Amino acid sequence: MTPAARSAAVREAIGREIAYLRSIPFGNMYGVAYSPREIERFEREAALDRVPGSPEVLDAVIVRRARLRIVPARYPVEMGIKEGSTIRAWDMWNLGVLRIGWPVYVLHSSRSGAFLFVLSDEGWGWVDAEDVAFGDAKSISRFAQPERFAVCTGDRAPFYCDEACRFVSVWFSMG
Repeated sequence: MTPAARSAAVREAIGREIAYLRSIPFGNMYGVAYSPREIERFEREAALDRVPGSPEVLDAVIVRRARLRIVPARYPVEMGIKEGSTIRAWDMWNLGVLRIGWPVYVLHSSRSGAFLFVLSDEGWGWVDAEDVAFGDAKSISRFAQPERFAVCTGDRAPFYCDEACRFVSVWFSMG
């Protein structure tokens, strides 16, 4: 894509997500509707006004299970709600999960820098910046598609951050 086309695509994708954010009432995990001011904060964090005319594309990899989100936000889990605070659906802002080792292209950063707008095999969306590591495409490919690898067959297998296996760095899930 040309830089201008890339910019237009990123703007369109984030614009669709903002339109969805404003399409129905949403609330927190207690069914309390977000106020217009709170919705504006989510929209402001998306920083649509900061998408450059020639966005840089950065190669990155997911370093721990990451939620791919429509909105640059963490917990509490957001729920779609109906009038009268009747719960409509659970976590209407979650698009999917990106697993450890999945390569992504970082296309934009949220206003605070806490979230990254990425393109992955699962589509466009926001991930927590803490769940991403940057590198060159070759290094990421070696990490994401190694010649030798192990498959976790347990429910929760620890991965240690020291040779003596004293400190758990992360828990792997099956697969």
